[in-house]
Formats: sequence, C-alpha cells, structure tokens
Amino acid sequence: VGGGARSPLWRQTVADAFGARVACPLEPESAALGAALQAAAVDAGAADLGAWIAERHDAPTSAAIEPNAEDAARLDRAFALYLERAEALFGQR
Repeated sequence: VGGGARSPLWRQTVADAFGARVACPLEPESAALGAALQAAAVDAGAADLGAWIAERHDAPTSAAIEPNAEDAARLDRAFALYLERAEALFGQR
C-alpha cells in the first residue's frame, strides 16, 4: 500500500466520500501477498477464492477511519454543484 493510502487526509477523504470505514493493510507488499494467496487458493483447487483466503488469512490492518458526516455532506454539496455546472456546460450528465 503506497501513494495516497499513506496519507491520513486522503484516507479520511475516501471514508467521507464513500460513507464507509477505511482501513489499510499493514503489509507493505499487500499486492504481492494478495497475488500469492490467490495463487495458493488456485493451486489448492478452491472453488471460491475469497472464501478460501478468508479462512486461512486474517490480514492485520491499520486503525479504521470512520466517515465524518459533516465533511461527507460538504462533499455531497460540492458534487451536486459540479453536476449542475457540468450539465450547464455540456448539456448532459
């Protein structure tokens, strides 16, 4: 996990925009780990990769960031304004 995921501000913005808790894996090479787990599941003949992995691996994560309702409302208003302006400029959404 890198880039924006390292920024507390970005994680909070994502939580607010999607109205969902955000937690990042502590494993710095989480993409490689995920690929290895998927390969192991396929090699084991798992019919449901997600279920196989969930039974065998519990990825430690950072403390979850909860959405902030006030900031989420601000983002919703800004997006509504964006849609309004886009429609005025381009005639469609």
